[in-house]
Amino acid sequence: MLKSVIFAGANEMTAKLVGRFADGRLGIQVVGVFDVGEEPGLAAVDGVPVTGGLEELLAFTRVCNPDLVVLTEPVADTARLKQVFRQLRQQPLNIRIVPGDIALDFGRTAQVSRYELPGVQLLTVANRPISLVGLFVKEILDRVVAGLALAVLAPVFLVIGAAICLSNPGPMFFRQERVGYNRHVFRIYKFRTMHHEFSGSYTPTLRGDSRVFWVGRILRKFSLDELPQLINVLVGDMSLVGPRPHMVGQKLQDEMFFEEVDDYLARHRVKPGITGWAQVNGWRGPAYTLEQIQRRVEHDIYYIENWSIWLDVVILIRTVLFGENAF
Repeated sequence: MLKSVIFAGANEMTAKLVGRFADGRLGIQVVGVFDVGEEPGLAAVDGVPVTGGLEELLAFTRVCNPDLVVLTEPVADTARLKQVFRQLRQQPLNIRIVPGDIALDFGRTAQVSRYELPGVQLLTVANRPISLVGLFVKEILDRVVAGLALAVLAPVFLVIGAAICLSNPGPMFFRQERVGYNRHVFRIYKFRTMHHEFSGSYTPTLRGDSRVFWVGRILRKFSLDELPQLINVLVGDMSLVGPRPHMVGQKLQDEMFFEEVDDYLARHRVKPGITGWAQVNGWRGPAYTLEQIQRRVEHDIYYIENWSIWLDVVILIRTVLFGENAF
C-alpha cells in the first residue's frame, strides 16, 4: 500500500523529492504540494502543481489525512518553520522536516528517521498522538461503554428529566455548540440546570449563581448534569476521556483562548472527553485567569502525548472516586 505524502514548500528541495518518488515505485504517493514560504515559490515542482498556501494546506489535511507531511522550507528560516509547524501541530499529523540547526528548537522530540522516505533523512517533530490501532481500540471502548451506560441509566434519565421539568418550566436537555476533534463544531448535551431564560448564556457559571435552580444545583454538585454527554460519545462527537470541549469563540478578557496560550489549539488533535487529565488533577470548572487556562492546556497536552488505555482507566476511576470543584 502506498504511503500518502504532502510536501510543504514550493522549492528546489521539493522538486528533487517529488522527482524521486513521483512514480510510486518506492511506496510513496505524493498527494499534494503547497507553498508555505513567506515569499512566493515555484508554481509547479517536477510537473506537480502547487495547490495553495498554508491555509489551503491546513484545509486539505483535514480532509485528506495524509500519512506524512514533510516541511521542505530552508532550515535557516527558523521563525517561519516554527510558525508553520505551530499551525500544522493543531491537527493529528505525522510532521517531518529536513534536519538542520532548526532541530535544536524542538528539543527531545526531534528524532532522525531514514525509513519513511527511502534514502532521505527526516527530522520527526510531531506524531499523531494516538496510533490507528489505539484509536480503533479507544473508539470501540467508548461506544460499548457509552451504549451500556445509557441502557443501565435510562431510569435515572427519566427521574432526572421529570425532576427538571416539574421544578422549573423548560426542556430537559441543554444543548450548546462546542469545539471538538480537528476543530469540528458539535452540539454537546447536558441536563438543564439553569432557568430556561438563561440556559443559552455563554457567561461562565459562578458559585451560588442565581441562574441555577435548586434541582440544577444538586445535579451540578454530583456532576449528574454531565451524563447526557454519553449520547455525544455514542454518536462519535466525544470520548469518555479527553480534553474538555470549550465553547466556540471562548475568550479571556476579550482575547481568544488560542491567542493567549501556546499549543491551545493542539488540544483538538484528539476527541474531547467527558472527563480528562486536567479535571482529575484539580483543574475542573470555569477558567477565570490565564494561569488556569495554561495549566489545563499543559495537562491536556500531557494526556495527548502520553495516552494509553490504562491512563484512560485511571482517569475514569479518579473521576468517580475523587470528583471535585463541581458547582
